Amino acid sequence: MPGRCSPPDRSVGVHADIGQARAGIAFADGAGQEVTVDARQAVPVRASGKCWVATVRNPVEPGFVSLRAGATGGRSGTTLTQTVIRAYAVK
Repeated sequence: MPGRCSPPDRSVGVHADIGQARAGIAFADGAGQEVTVDARQAVPVRASGKCWVATVRNPVEPGFVSLRAGATGGRSGTTLTQTVIRAYAVK
């Protein structure tokens, strides 16, 4: 089921101009294995209005999924990366 994309509230903080977004997924449970943006399984990311959307396909086998997302500022070139080990479980 697709999530909903809501642009950030511009009245709070600073809104970044995103020039590029990327995502990666790993099923190794983060155990001794780094989850990188260029992970063994890159996740396609696409712009959708003022949001970026990535669709993840769950593995067939049960276990945990780790995610990493990255973004680069359109004007500044500043980068941001966020990693979530054991983001969710597949049963």
